[in-house]
Amino acid sequence: MGDCLQALQADPKFCKAYNRMSKCYIHQGNLYEASVALQKSCALEPGNPVNKKDQKFLADLKITESLVKKAIDAGNFDKAVTSLSNLLESCTHSVDHHCQKIECMLKAY
Repeated sequence: MGDCLQALQADPKFCKAYNRMSKCYIHQGNLYEASVALQKSCALEPGNPVNKKDQKFLADLKITESLVKKAIDAGNFDKAVTSLSNLLESCTHSVDHHCQKIECMLKAY
């Protein structure tokens, strides 16, 4: 992410840097910050097809994250584990999601 920040310091309108930052935030499991960065990228290049594809992808991740919350609230920890496994395919470096999955696995068994 440091490279993206340096690129944005040099050129604050560098659309691709915001897009790449959003992908870094996704890997970290920070979907809110990913959304903010992607919105900035979209504002700079509204017709960019990569941004449109990434918006759909991020929306799907947010839905999965909401399914995790609903499953946990309902006490359905098996379903939460499944949804967290799906989420972790993209949020590979999310410590919070990994810990949440472990907690759900313990509660499920």
